[in-house]
Amino acid sequence: MKYKILSVCDKTYFKFLKVMVKSAVINFPESTVHVELVNMDKEAKKIIENISSKCKAEVTPVKFKNINQRKCYCTNRRVDLFDKMRKQCDDTLIWIDADSIIRKPCDKLIKITRKCDVAAVVRPQGTLRGGVIIINNTKMGNEFIKEYVRRMKVLNKWNKAKDTKNIQKDPFTWEVWMSNQNCLDKLCRKWRKKDLHFIALSNRYCDVHLKSDGVIWAAKNKLKTSPIYLKELKKYS
Repeated sequence: MKYKILSVCDKTYFKFLKVMVKSAVINFPESTVHVELVNMDKEAKKIIENISSKCKAEVTPVKFKNINQRKCYCTNRRVDLFDKMRKQCDDTLIWIDADSIIRKPCDKLIKITRKCDVAAVVRPQGTLRGGVIIINNTKMGNEFIKEYVRRMKVLNKWNKAKDTKNIQKDPFTWEVWMSNQNCLDKLCRKWRKKDLHFIALSNRYCDVHLKSDGVIWAAKNKLKTSPIYLKELKKYS
């Protein structure tokens, strides 16, 4: 099987993306990497592709009206990349947030997810953690992507159609920013009752608490400035 890691970032997350890509090349050598660089230049593309021949980057120019709009685009771009890459290759597709660090070999992750349709980390309360999503090239995995795309298109149309003062001032509210995550979570919950072979991954594969046994660290908010995270970043800088 082939594996392709997907991610998106703009210049504010580029330093983290470089680390994620370098750590992937070292600890997930079975994979190739495809990243989308939002409103960045050819030099940034060159930096990523010089990390390894397995790394490809594309620059996407997008006009934003505000910071929240930019954040929403980068977050919700995940579904488009899944759809785009599935049409271009038959690899197992793995979304990994740009600010993640792959700290340990992923042999066990490959073994665990080899025969599933979809895999992700599930929080204690049952909702998905979106930092690492794996979709295999299976009949149900591909149908899952199609339904994921369809639902997000409906959500985007609904959000654009809303006409309130708050939406007019800032069309990218928290609700919209989380639409991709919520859509993914609801879809997994519904399809797990059907024929979808879903695997709930251990928190080690999207570790937001930065534990020593974490395979993939996913630092959030203030943890990005924590000494332990910065020390790990330096290993791949």
